Amino acid sequence: MFQWIVVILAGALPILIGAAIILAIVLVSRKNIRERREQQTERIRQRNKELNREQILPAVTEPKEAVSEDDSKANKDSEDSKKE
Repeated sequence: MFQWIVVILAGALPILIGAAIILAIVLVSRKNIRERREQQTERIRQRNKELNREQILPAVTEPKEAVSEDDSKANKDSEDSKKE
């Protein structure tokens, strides 16, 4: 009565083993890709945090005055007049 199940499973065994091997390879590779992507994302986040700190800290500690071309020319003229 159950002989036909054994015969079918025995015939399908090589195919099932091959499918199991392929499935294992796919699962391991997906896990490695996901871990690599998470590490890369973390590195990008860390780099962005560092860049943001570099941009924010100088602005907070040393406010720079905006100098136009006219002001810089005026400063040069006043320095030249001081030298004379």
